[in-house]
Amino acid sequence: MPTPSEWDDLRACMAALESLQAEHEALAVSYARERAQRRLSDALRQVAQIISSTLDLSDLLTRILEQLKTVVFYNRAVVLLLQDDQLTLAAGWDDSEPPMTSFTLPRDHNAILTEMLQTQRPVLIPDTTLEPRWGFSTGMQTARSFIGAPLLLQEQPIGLLAVGRRDAIAYTAADAEAVFAFAGQIAVAVHNAQLYTEAQERSRRLALLYEIALDTTSTLDLNMVLSTACRKLVEYFPSSDHSGLAFFDATLGYAEVIAEYPDRGALGMRLSLADNLATQKVIETRQPLAIEDAQRDPLMRPVWEVMHAVGVYSILIIPIVIKGRVVGTLGLDALKGPRRFSASEIALAQTIAAQLGVAIENARLYASVQQELAERQRVEEALRQYTLELEASNAELDAFAHTVAHDLKNPLATMVGFSTLLETRFPKLPPEKVLENLRYITLTGHKMTNIIQELLLLASVRKMEEIQIMPLDMATLIAESLTRLNDLIIETRAEVVFPDTWPVAVGYAPWIEEVWVNYISNALKYGGRADVGLPPRVELGFDAPLGGKVRFWVCDNGYGLSAEEQSCLFAPFTRLHQLRIEGHGLGLSIVRRIVEKLNGDVGVESAVGRGSRFWFTLPA
Repeated sequence: MPTPSEWDDLRACMAALESLQAEHEALAVSYARERAQRRLSDALRQVAQIISSTLDLSDLLTRILEQLKTVVFYNRAVVLLLQDDQLTLAAGWDDSEPPMTSFTLPRDHNAILTEMLQTQRPVLIPDTTLEPRWGFSTGMQTARSFIGAPLLLQEQPIGLLAVGRRDAIAYTAADAEAVFAFAGQIAVAVHNAQLYTEAQERSRRLALLYEIALDTTSTLDLNMVLSTACRKLVEYFPSSDHSGLAFFDATLGYAEVIAEYPDRGALGMRLSLADNLATQKVIETRQPLAIEDAQRDPLMRPVWEVMHAVGVYSILIIPIVIKGRVVGTLGLDALKGPRRFSASEIALAQTIAAQLGVAIENARLYASVQQELAERQRVEEALRQYTLELEASNAELDAFAHTVAHDLKNPLATMVGFSTLLETRFPKLPPEKVLENLRYITLTGHKMTNIIQELLLLASVRKMEEIQIMPLDMATLIAESLTRLNDLIIETRAEVVFPDTWPVAVGYAPWIEEVWVNYISNALKYGGRADVGLPPRVELGFDAPLGGKVRFWVCDNGYGLSAEEQSCLFAPFTRLHQLRIEGHGLGLSIVRRIVEKLNGDVGVESAVGRGSRFWFTLPA
């Protein structure tokens, strides 16, 4: 038997052992709590990085739910966002189901949801089988243990985070706090994504308003402005499939459709206003009217059958007001299914309707002013044009007389001289001398023929004879032009480069071939640098279409032109470089007249010593 002292020692040892065991258990609990806290901190840091790395809400929520599972196990998790007293699925995961389909719950779906939203605290249900309030209409009803936490933004709930597990292990208060912490991060993520979405939406709206404002101020073609506005509205509101604009007659007896997009055959249709209750209400209140169910709403009763036949589910009617009076309406129709127009969408459409009202009034004022000034401008323009043509004709007549006296007289004198020589000395001339004189006569005859042909071409262009405007095969025209200039290319030892493909422009092919021949021949004649032994290098090309026109050009590496020379280059019978190259000054004048007759422009870019770039434009 142990002695009393031995019993005392044994009891002391047992007490010490129990104390050590208690301390060990406390340390284990503390260690476990520390590890859980560390896991939560690490997970929340990862969540913070996720939030800063993307603004795509769906991606954000999916990645945050993945992080949550490293801290709190679940078989099902959902993020529900609150809007208009409805909780809508924003993200979710369930290990026993295919990908979740979207669903919506009323905010008072059950007492548990109501408690979370009212108390703004998490709700923990360790065992749902013992919870009398338990009951969900979605997949969460299979959960054995449940945690729900509100998403709070500035102390206001914007949604819920809910997780559930189906095994017998119950969630703890620590789990609930972890879920609540994640809910706070999700609220931040949702807020950031919504701010980004709202900023994008504001940017899109401002861009739309700017585009329509630009359209209304850049043209007075009212039909184009209104049709473009209808198209842009349909493109901006993807759930709206049709837009139309109706204008009222002076007595408000009917509305005529003057623009629509897309075309559904309503353009020009006249609709009676006598039994159109919805439009009458818009006229009376001068306020927008959004009708979610156009096939059953009492205001649409007279046109229910029409709405059903056309397939209009929802409609937004915006008044167009000018000087305090409703002159028409702008409509947006949903054809694929019913939709609710938001306040911001209605406000945007109302702003656009106001812009269109300004455009309509501007067009009216412009038409009135134009009508008053039309006769005066017609007379003034006719007089100015007659004066310019008279001055140009006189100047060209003087230049023509000088050209005929010089360019035709000299070749004729040459031909007469060589002919006389052959006539008087033919028996005494050797055969080779006879052939040489005949070549001179032929050459001068060709020169005279070229002058006459160019004069005839200039006259035909001026008279604007019957021509056929059509798309041009520019590659073929270039090839034909180079074939005509083949002897000159060989003579000048020139290098000619051009692209394989050309843009399509419209014009009259024979005339455009003459334009290329004149530009290229000038580049061949003037493009080289004889002083340094540099043969011509001629480059043909084009610029990207701009303003409905295509610019074609020919570049050379010649001496270049001064500003004074460029100013008179396209005038008839103007000659430059007389000492170097023969010519009679008609080629570029013909180019200018041809291109201008075809609604194009001509020009030159040059500098002395840097070559020249001659260009012309044609409608694309």
